[in-house]
Amino acid sequence: MPRAVFFSGGTYLLSTSPAATVGSGVVSYWYRASVLDKKTAIIFMIDQSDKLIPGGANLIVWHDYDTTTAGLTPGVYLHLDIVKDFFTYAQFESVTPIPYDGKWHNIWVCWDVLNIYGGQYGVARLQVDNTFVNWHPNLLFKSNTSFDINYGNLPASVGALFFQPDPLQTRHFFIGDLAEIYVDLNNDDYGLVAGASPLFPQGWLYTDAVGQASYTMPARLGDNGDAPFGRPCTLYLHGDEDHFPGSFAVNGPVSQLVTSTSDPFSR
Repeated sequence: MPRAVFFSGGTYLLSTSPAATVGSGVVSYWYRASVLDKKTAIIFMIDQSDKLIPGGANLIVWHDYDTTTAGLTPGVYLHLDIVKDFFTYAQFESVTPIPYDGKWHNIWVCWDVLNIYGGQYGVARLQVDNTFVNWHPNLLFKSNTSFDINYGNLPASVGALFFQPDPLQTRHFFIGDLAEIYVDLNNDDYGLVAGASPLFPQGWLYTDAVGQASYTMPARLGDNGDAPFGRPCTLYLHGDEDHFPGSFAVNGPVSQLVTSTSDPFSR
C-alpha cells in the first residue's frame, strides 16, 4: 500500500502543535515534485498574535523558486527560517538547488540558535539524499544572541504558506508528493541530532525499505516517531491519505489530497 500523499494544489493540512520551548530541532521529510512555484512551505508554524512582527515566533521550512538572486542558478532552493522577532532570528538558504525532477528525495535539516558554536549563534545542517549541502554565505542571517521559541499551540501547516485569512497574503500551495514528515522540537541537543544523521544514510523512514538489499536500511521512525530519540516527536505524518492527516485538518478540497502513485520505499 502506498504510504505517500499527493498534493495537487489548493489544499493543505493545518493543526496546533504540542507545547515545546526550544532553541534547536530537526525536520525530515520525503518529497517528489516537478512543478516549480515561487514559495511553498513544507512545514510552517507561526504565531499570529503579534501583527507588528510579521512571521514572528515561527519556524518555516520552505522551497523557493529563485531566478533573480545574483550568483544563483535558477532553481528551487531549500530555506530554513527561525524567527522570534525583528531582531532575533536566523535564516538559511541552500547554496545549490534541491532536485525537482519528479523523483523521490529526502530532506533532513537540524538547527540550533540557543548555544554558541564556533564563536557564533545560529547553526544548521542540511542534507539532501544524505549529501551534505552548504548554506549560501551571502543569503545567511544569524542572530547575535542566543534565543529559543515557545512553539506551544502555534498553528502548524503542511503543504502551503499559511496565514490567517487576509486579502494581503497569498498562499502558495505545494504540488507534488510528500511522505514521512517528521518534526522534533523537543530536543535541545544539537550535537546529538547533528551526529545522528550519518546513522541513517538513506533518510528517515517509517519502516524498512523492503526489497532494497543493495541499500543500507533506513531508520525506523516508529509508529509515533519515537525511534530516533526514544520519545514521541512534536509532529509526525505518515501513511496514505486515510492516515496521513493524523491530527491535522484538511483545508481545501479533499479531492486534492489523494494517495500517491508511488512512495519513497519503492524507488
